Amino acid sequence: MNKQILAVAIATVFTSSTMAASEFEGTSVYVGFGSVHSSSRDNTYTISTSNGVFSGVSASGSSSALGANYTFALPGWLLGVGADYDLSSTSAAPGGTSGGGDLKFSNRYSVYVMPGFEIDKNKMAYAKIGYSSEQTKAELPAGSFGSTSINASSTTSGYVFGLGYKQLFDKNFYYYLEADYSKYSGTTINFNPVISGNKVAGAFKVNPSAMQYMIGAGYKF
Repeated sequence: MNKQILAVAIATVFTSSTMAASEFEGTSVYVGFGSVHSSSRDNTYTISTSNGVFSGVSASGSSSALGANYTFALPGWLLGVGADYDLSSTSAAPGGTSGGGDLKFSNRYSVYVMPGFEIDKNKMAYAKIGYSSEQTKAELPAGSFGSTSINASSTTSGYVFGLGYKQLFDKNFYYYLEADYSKYSGTTINFNPVISGNKVAGAFKVNPSAMQYMIGAGYKF
C-alpha cells in the first residue's frame, strides 16, 4: 500500500513538473529600440528668497535599452524577474527661463517582476511591474538664472508599469513588443547661481515621468 502511495505521489510531482514546463522558461538577454516621451509637470524654482513657476517640460526622442530576465514556468502561468537599462536621453528647454538651456532626462533603469501567460507554446503576453530610477539634469547657460551657467542634477525613483508580447521564432531567439509607463517622485535639483556678484542658493523642483514604446529581440539560454 505504501509503495502504491509513493508511486502515485511521484507520478503527481512528475506530471505537475511536466505541465509547468514552458519554452519561455530560463534566462534571457534582450535589446530593444523605439521611442520615449519624457515630461515634467508642476515645476517650480527658488532663487534665494524668490519663487517662481516654469511651464511643463516635454521631450520626445529615440530610445534603446538592454536587459536580462529569468522566467519561471508555473502551472497555468509564467513569472519573470529582471532588470533593464535605457541607453538614451531626451531633453527640452524649460519654459519661463531666459537664455535657453535644457532639462535632460537620462540614466533610467528598472528592476521588475513580469507575470504572464502562454497564448500558445511560442507566444506569451505579460505585464511588467517594478521599481524605476531616472536622473534629471539642468543644463542652463549664463543668463538663465544669474551670471553663471548651471549644470546640476538629481536622481529620483518611482514605479514602472508595462504590457508586452513576446514570440519565439526558434528554440532560442524571440522578438517582443512592449509599452512602459514610468512615474517618479518629485525631486529637487540644487544649484548656486551668482547674482550681482553674490553666490545664492537655488533649486528646481521637478516631477518627471516617461512613456516608452519598444520593439526588440532577445536570446533565451
